[in-house]
Amino acid sequence: MSMEIGIDPRNKILILDCLDPIVPLLTEAAEHATERARSYFKDQTLESAKVRDRYLFAHLVRHQICAYLNDRGQVAQVDTRWLPNSGVAFSRDWLDVRFLKSYFGKLPAPGHSQVKQAFYRQAIESSLWDQGELSFERVNIVVTWDVDSGGGLSTLDVYSPCWGGTARDSARYFWHETLVHPAVAYQPAPADEYAEEEDREDIDIEREISSDTDEQGLAGDV
Repeated sequence: MSMEIGIDPRNKILILDCLDPIVPLLTEAAEHATERARSYFKDQTLESAKVRDRYLFAHLVRHQICAYLNDRGQVAQVDTRWLPNSGVAFSRDWLDVRFLKSYFGKLPAPGHSQVKQAFYRQAIESSLWDQGELSFERVNIVVTWDVDSGGGLSTLDVYSPCWGGTARDSARYFWHETLVHPAVAYQPAPADEYAEEEDREDIDIEREISSDTDEQGLAGDV
C-alpha cells in the first residue's frame, strides 16, 4: 500500500507510541467490563440463567467498556454501523480505534458490511468523529479483547488492518502486537539493589577516609 501523504498505517512504532499512554486505561476498562459481565451471570437467581451466553457476555463487555472509557474522560461510543459486532469506537489524536471481541484469538473479519471493509482497507472517506477529515490523515486500528475459560480478560491485541472480506478467516493486517499488561511492563528495581548502592557508597567513603589518613601518617613520618 502506498500513501503519498499523511500517516502510513505500516508505521508500527509511531502508532504504538500514540496508543501507549492509554494502554493502562484500555486494560482497566476491559478488566472491569469482563468482571461485571461475569458478575451478571453469577448473580442470576435461576440456575439456567447462570450459564454464560457468549453473545450476551460480549455485549455486556462492550457496554461496560464504553461506559468505563466515557467515565474516565475518553469519549467513546458503540458504533451502530458495526452490528452485529457492536464495536466500541473512539478516537485518539489521528487514530480511529475499534475495540472488538477477537475471533478465537484472531482479528475478526469485517463481513458483508461495506463500512467495515472500508475501515480495514484504511479507505474510509471520512472518520466517525469529523466528517471533514480525510482518511489519509488518519490511521484505522483495531484493538481486540479476549477472555480465558473463566471469563476473565486474557489478552489485548492491536492490529493495523489492511483488508478483509466475508469469510471468517479473511482479515489481513500490516502488523499485530500483543499489548503488555501495565503491571508487567512496570518493573521497579529490587529493594536490595538500593541497599547495594548505599553499601558501595559507604565503602567508597571509608576508602577515601582511610586513604587520607595514610597520607597524613606518611607526611608526619617525614
